[in-house]
Amino acid sequence: MHCDFLFKLGYRIKEQKVDDILTLDSRFLIDNIELAFTVWQKPWAKNVSFNDFCKYILPYRAQCEEVSHLRREIMERFVPILDSAKVKTPLEACFVLNEHLKGIMKYGHTGLPFYPTIDETYRSGISQCEGLCNLGTFIMRACGIPVTVEQTTWTKMDLGHSWCVVLDNGKFYSFGPGEDQPDTHARSFSEVRHRRPAKVYRSRFDPDFSIMDKKDDGYVTTLKSPLIYDVTNEYLDKTTSIKVSVDKNNRKKGKSNQVYLCTYNYYEWCPIAIGHRKDTVCYFENVVGDNIFMVADSPDGNKLRNITAPFYTDKDGNIRKFIPQKEHKQTFTLNKRKKNWIRNIHYTFGIQRKNVLSR
Repeated sequence: MHCDFLFKLGYRIKEQKVDDILTLDSRFLIDNIELAFTVWQKPWAKNVSFNDFCKYILPYRAQCEEVSHLRREIMERFVPILDSAKVKTPLEACFVLNEHLKGIMKYGHTGLPFYPTIDETYRSGISQCEGLCNLGTFIMRACGIPVTVEQTTWTKMDLGHSWCVVLDNGKFYSFGPGEDQPDTHARSFSEVRHRRPAKVYRSRFDPDFSIMDKKDDGYVTTLKSPLIYDVTNEYLDKTTSIKVSVDKNNRKKGKSNQVYLCTYNYYEWCPIAIGHRKDTVCYFENVVGDNIFMVADSPDGNKLRNITAPFYTDKDGNIRKFIPQKEHKQTFTLNKRKKNWIRNIHYTFGIQRKNVLSR
């Protein structure tokens, strides 16, 4: 909203790539390494492997937020809490510390126009899920608890969600920083239908360039980042494979076999998974069903082209396409409920609808 307003006034955003190796002070890096090694000796962290230590304790960023210099301050503030609790494992440490965080950070709108920094969230104690995850990850790592961030794009609600996972004895346990504990978080996803993620991606500090397709179509999406990977099948809901045929009028193939599984989110079809196309059939793996999707490709590498009608996928991967019958148009009126507002939206289904509720 803020950026759109500035654009209307004639301003433009200048993007610049800045490498940490050229901008971060060596003293900062040395201090970060020394502090990380110090907490690695704690009882709850000493059995974390060196490889996992490098991935989930040592990193000075959770995602792409601005670098923070608060690691020592946070370590000195929160490590004594874990010492006094006499915790022995990362999971126990996460429980204790996250319970404490409930009193000092909470979900809320900050009014800030840009990506939240660790320092801003730490001072105010308020942020949305991404800011809470960045701060929660930073605090946990500063205390020697191996943690990283996961995220999803909602299929039955607008936008998406981020949360954290803690690594204990080779297994990851999800939790909401300052909110849900590891024993209830994943279950709350599975038990509430509209909160069941169709796809879940975990952030990683070490990039895996092997996942990048050599015949990439050029379309830009975070799904192609070597810093995330698919962990949907680690959650409670069963995943399935999706096999769907391309519509007859869209069978002209582009230069790549890449296709995108899309969900309708915030008034547009957004990609949530990358699959492949073989002849006239598209394939996607590890997807949670009971959702409506549509498949797209990107022949020009700039924008998506829908190549299937919207379709419903059940829990076992069976699909049913919604084929518009334009000769049988109908008008539906839905009464507004309290706390909802009305928008006129043209749906892809080809049905004329008036007064459709936005949520």
